[in-house]
Amino acid sequence: MAGKKKPPEEIRENRPARQKRELAETRKRLTQVAPAKASAVLKKSHELQKQSAEESPEKSPEELEREQKRLEIRRQIEKRKSGYMPIEDHLEELRWRIIRIILWVTVFSIVSFFFYKEIWEFVMGPILPLINNAEKNYNMVVKIVTNKLTDFFVIQIKTVVIVGAIASVPFILFELWGFVLPALRKTSRFLGNALLISSVLLFWGGGLFARYTIWPLVTELLIYDWMPPGMLLQTGETSRMIQPELLLTIDDYLNFFFSFHLAFGAAFQLPVVSVLLAMIGILKSAFFTASWRFAVLIIAIASAILTPPDVFSMIAMMIPMLILYIISGFLVFLIEKSRKDEE
Repeated sequence: MAGKKKPPEEIRENRPARQKRELAETRKRLTQVAPAKASAVLKKSHELQKQSAEESPEKSPEELEREQKRLEIRRQIEKRKSGYMPIEDHLEELRWRIIRIILWVTVFSIVSFFFYKEIWEFVMGPILPLINNAEKNYNMVVKIVTNKLTDFFVIQIKTVVIVGAIASVPFILFELWGFVLPALRKTSRFLGNALLISSVLLFWGGGLFARYTIWPLVTELLIYDWMPPGMLLQTGETSRMIQPELLLTIDDYLNFFFSFHLAFGAAFQLPVVSVLLAMIGILKSAFFTASWRFAVLIIAIASAILTPPDVFSMIAMMIPMLILYIISGFLVFLIEKSRKDEE
């Protein structure tokens, strides 16, 4: 019957055919329109290329060179941000740091000049009891002399420069540390700062230990224990014992004093050097226990080289260095233990 509706089954059957037909018609329309659109797009791109060529003519050699320089500067900036530095910049950085080190020494030397009286008393203080004791107990004359007209001027300049260099040790180490700092990681920087502070404290600690503990003993032993026997002088019925006089030149005393104390300051750097080598992985704690005999021999040779040529100075340096050797071995053992715990 004409008025009856189609069943749902027929509607479901004709729907896919209708969709196929609509899809075919859409494709037909697209194939008819696409060539026209493609040609329009190509035409527009040609026009844009022609316009850009007209607006930006060929660059001159000077402009190209400037552009290359700008690109090179950008590359250098990116390299510097990443930590790279050419050898010329390294040498320039080293040159400026050496200049700053010289300036630090100069500044502290000028400051030391205004405190020359206190420095002189600190340096020459141990000699005064020796002079007094020699006259009272040994009938011996000890004099501090000089034999040149310009000695007082040279000695003062020499003293303030040496003291200025010693006082500027923290700043010298800071400049050297700043030179190698950019090439290190953050963890290494933290440990390096700790070692830097420890190095300064150990250096000054070694010098003060030598001044107040070892130096008075060394000078007393050198003067009294090695003093030759007196000679009996008889004049008629009277007789008296003659002792040789000790004429101590100021220059010799200062050389002896500063070399002795600087050697102690350098010897007290043994724990810092040991920790650095242990962090790198070169030094192990087993080395300290297996090579202690060789260590004693090396410490004895180093003490003989660093200290002035006398036995008591050598022994006075050997004892603290052996103690520092034991402390260094213990610190290296702690570093190895912490590394194993982390692993």
